[in-house]
Amino acid sequence: LEQQVLIYDGDCAFCQRCVDWGRRNLANFPQALAYASIQPERFGLSLADVEQSVWLVDGGAPLERRQRGLAQWSGHRAVARILMAQSLKSRFGFVWKLCGVAIVLGGPISAASYRAVAKNRHRMPGATAACELPQSKDALDRDLGPWLRGWACASDSGWADGHHVGSDRNDAWLE
Repeated sequence: LEQQVLIYDGDCAFCQRCVDWGRRNLANFPQALAYASIQPERFGLSLADVEQSVWLVDGGAPLERRQRGLAQWSGHRAVARILMAQSLKSRFGFVWKLCGVAIVLGGPISAASYRAVAKNRHRMPGATAACELPQSKDALDRDLGPWLRGWACASDSGWADGHHVGSDRNDAWLE
């Protein structure tokens, strides 16, 4: 993880606590940068991207590769990658690797869990109003995939507005 960079919301107390925990407890933790202190475009990301979830970016990869999504991971994938990068010889290394594998194998369940925590991080212990996420359908699509967006959006009355989510003819409200 020497060339990898973790981009997170440094204004969010909950996010900062998670990064601080990782620095203290994980032997192999990437350089962590608050998105307010960088230009996200330099890493092939937009401001909307970094406002919605944590990102792990391979800083050594060419920008073109990062922009194609081949050297960057968001949300639960970023967390899993950090956990799986832990050395087996480090303290609890096997446990962290196992947790990372479980996150990957959890697929859509892991994605939905990450989004639920991210969406409610302003309610977590020690969090502040600065922790609240702006709403973005693009970030939801990227993290959950289009086949799950209907389920996730249906649970958020601000987006679904009573539409039947399972029907293609009602997907226009997502655009």
